Amino acid sequence: MEVPIAVSSTVADSVVVCGAQYVLDGNVDPEAQGQWRAVPGDVNGLTLTFTPNNTANNATVTVSNNPGGVSTFNSTVRFIWQLSKADPLTGIVCASEDTIAVRFIALPEPIAQSDTICGFTTNLTATNNLTAEDTGIWSLVGQPLGVNLADVDIDDVNNPGSPVTVNMINPVEGTYSFRWTINRTVTLANGETATCPAFTEIDIYFATIPIANAGADIAQVCGNIASLGLDAANNPISDDPAADLGIWEVASDTTGLNLGGIVFANPNAIQTTATLGTSSFDGTITFSRTLFNIIGTGVDADTCQTTDLVDVTFVSTAVPDAGPDDLSCGLSNYALAANTVQGSSGVWTLVSGPGTPTFTNANDPTSTVSVSAEGLYTFAWSLTKGTCPAETDEVSITFLVPPVSNAGPDVVDICNFTTNLAAQAVGAGEVGTWTQTGGPATATIQAPNNPNSPVTVPNGSTGSYTFTWTVTRDNGSGTQVCPVADVSSFTFINQPLTDAGPDQLDICFNDTQTATLAGNTPAAGFAGQWSLISGPTGSSFDTPTSQFNAIFRVTQSGIYVLNWSVTGGIGCQVDSTVTIRFTDLLNATVANPADVCGLTTSLQATDGFPIGQWTASPAAGVVFTNETAPTTSVTVPAPGNYTFTWTIGNGTCQDQASTNAVQFFPELVNPSVENDDIVVYLGNAVELVADGGPDATYTWSPTTNLSNPNIANPVFTAASPTPSEIIYNVTMTTGIAGATCTVVIPVRVRVFTMLNVPNVFTPNGDGRFDTWQIPLLSGFPNAKICVFNRWGDQVFESTGYQNPWDGTFNGNPVGHGTYYWTIDLNNGQAPEKGYVVVTR
Repeated sequence: MEVPIAVSSTVADSVVVCGAQYVLDGNVDPEAQGQWRAVPGDVNGLTLTFTPNNTANNATVTVSNNPGGVSTFNSTVRFIWQLSKADPLTGIVCASEDTIAVRFIALPEPIAQSDTICGFTTNLTATNNLTAEDTGIWSLVGQPLGVNLADVDIDDVNNPGSPVTVNMINPVEGTYSFRWTINRTVTLANGETATCPAFTEIDIYFATIPIANAGADIAQVCGNIASLGLDAANNPISDDPAADLGIWEVASDTTGLNLGGIVFANPNAIQTTATLGTSSFDGTITFSRTLFNIIGTGVDADTCQTTDLVDVTFVSTAVPDAGPDDLSCGLSNYALAANTVQGSSGVWTLVSGPGTPTFTNANDPTSTVSVSAEGLYTFAWSLTKGTCPAETDEVSITFLVPPVSNAGPDVVDICNFTTNLAAQAVGAGEVGTWTQTGGPATATIQAPNNPNSPVTVPNGSTGSYTFTWTVTRDNGSGTQVCPVADVSSFTFINQPLTDAGPDQLDICFNDTQTATLAGNTPAAGFAGQWSLISGPTGSSFDTPTSQFNAIFRVTQSGIYVLNWSVTGGIGCQVDSTVTIRFTDLLNATVANPADVCGLTTSLQATDGFPIGQWTASPAAGVVFTNETAPTTSVTVPAPGNYTFTWTIGNGTCQDQASTNAVQFFPELVNPSVENDDIVVYLGNAVELVADGGPDATYTWSPTTNLSNPNIANPVFTAASPTPSEIIYNVTMTTGIAGATCTVVIPVRVRVFTMLNVPNVFTPNGDGRFDTWQIPLLSGFPNAKICVFNRWGDQVFESTGYQNPWDGTFNGNPVGHGTYYWTIDLNNGQAPEKGYVVVTR
């Protein structure tokens, strides 16, 4: 039997491998079986893995000396390739072997870290895990476009943490790639050396550090607004200024300073303004200007920044207040009333006036001033604080010479409780006024502005009364000022009392021709006297005219007026009258009122009799304004038929007349329309709503585009073509034909074909265009309005637009600029889009 010949390698008897794997290369015999194995003494705890298995002549062997599979050794392993063949007749196996020695050298494991650097110098970051057999070296393997290898200086290429610098004269921002290579050199058994290299690469992004400049310190700002960055310039970090990011902030602690917040006009602009929330702050505030260079985006972004500070010293405004405008009745020693502000000085000066003023102390805010001539003077109160310009407020004082008042002499023993006052007449432009300033009762001054006005005190209210004559003068603009008063005293003595008795208006001439008078009995010391004032001829007295209950006789019917005069004392006389009417047989007559829309109508007796009595049928709940007057109004409790009767006289002189039956119809109940100015979009419909109460009927005119013109709430459809404006009149009616209650109310309907959206408004609090008004939207309660800023952030949303946008977001004013809107009317049409400019 022929013995197979095993050959372990066609390359050499021994090889060196950088790493832990080697591909074996045994020969193949079709009639023999092959198998790889290691010399046992060479394994020494190593783990050998053959792939796919140890019977493949070209198996890959992997060497590992720890469970993790990482090879950290330098070992020689001899592998035996054995070929064997069995005799089919005898079963005897013949075999042969060949050996190859493989030196495995474990590769080094270089480790380095990528980074982003603010600036153009840093230290490379490789892990110093070199062994005695290793050497490391840095090399540049990638750089931004336009950068030469000479522009990058690695200080020590063999140092794992070597400093590295990008050309500082003209550095280029970007990513630089560095390679850290470790070469491991071992000495073989034959004295020769073998080197195994390994490397890793890192990326370092060198970013430009921006240079922030907040400008020079500001020694003085008068007021509360500082202009920042006027002498500052930022070092740009890109060719596109829009890519440079900067921000102004408050750097010093302002807690407890009551500044009311500090607002930057544009915190990102190089030049901006900072406004304190108060104008009364004195002190220094530090502001910072920070410039950013942002590398990357999202959570992986890095930022390079610098900050510069500027100190701003604020000097609060000295706000002067010269006091209220006033009037001085007199030319001397008027006390001014200006304010003071801590740290400031003030001075009074004349702005205008007809004469020369004299201040007791022009620097005193409450100085007194005297003028040489009357008229209107304007004085200025100026406050100066530090080196800030003076602030001035003005006050106008009108100086007038006061008038003269003389109420006249005192008067005693006035009878009849009426007299004339006797004040001195007033001059041109002056007004005098009488007032009562004392006395046991309230007097009546008939003409209070007349110096000789009659004055009356109540009968019997004797005693001393005082009256004051107050004179004022015109200040030149129609207002009376500078009152000067004088007092006069009047004493009223007791006067007689008189009463002619009640009127006798219902004496029937057919029954009697006499009337018993009923005057009052005069008090002791007084006498009475009857006399005829007016009446038909032929009358006389059956008893003496001095008798309080004299008998008065007539020869004709008619109206007689008699006077009862009581005299006494020191010539006092008081008169009283009585009316006596002798009436023939009476004839009551009334006017027939028309049927009534509502529950109230007017009644009128036409017989000329001044006193009578109205009654109603039915009477329950009926109310007369004055049931004894010939002309009166009447209110019934409910609709229906009512008859009214007027009764005059009494006894045999009584008569009465009744109206026809009066029909009271239900009236309209609060007739109204829900909306008298309706806006509708072309193609939409809207309901017109009227309400006249439960008994009303309705007629709409014209009938254009209405669903039903004879109902309370017809539907209007804005179909094309349609007039842009239609005035409808709705007639609401109750009652029956010939007696109805009718009200006509106009309703305006406006039809729009497109939204009329303003493209600018000014929410600055001046009361004009402070909100974004879109009138048409009142007709679309389901309309949805959205507003976005230029970055697409939503700053406003409303459904129905009941509260127009006031230019705020989350309660804070939005900035100046253009905002973009969408309006969805929810009417089946596509939403509309546009823009609106917010300016303050």
